[in-house]
Amino acid sequence: METFTCTKCLQVLSISEQAKWRPTRCRPCIYKAQKEWRYNNPEQMAKAVARTKRQHLRIRQEALAIYSGDPPRCACCGETELTFLALDHIEGGGTAEFLRLGVAGSSFYAFLRNNGWPPGIQVLCHNCNQAKGSHGKCPHVLSNPN
Repeated sequence: METFTCTKCLQVLSISEQAKWRPTRCRPCIYKAQKEWRYNNPEQMAKAVARTKRQHLRIRQEALAIYSGDPPRCACCGETELTFLALDHIEGGGTAEFLRLGVAGSSFYAFLRNNGWPPGIQVLCHNCNQAKGSHGKCPHVLSNPN
């Protein structure tokens, strides 16, 4: 079995216990160095966090527009406020898919994009989505049978 010695703590580990692309430091030493870097570089971390938020917002808006049109709107009540909108599995099963794929939030948006925006998803506001999950149908649908 191949081994390496961590250049920081001098612990001897097998390559299988370490990322094969970087067999110079053990994971605890890598994590400690990353934490120290983040602490010592707050401006760069703030920029990185802001960039990540912008990327998340961009892919979220893209997903909402793909599944509901532009501007995005709730398929049930017509709500257009972006902060109120969410993706919904039309036939249910979102939790099962999350557990199967292990993706949620911006990772789920990226998954959808990388898989060609598969069907079976719609945009609902959080109220309609919650009501659908709790009662099977949204009160808007129940009160308006058309």
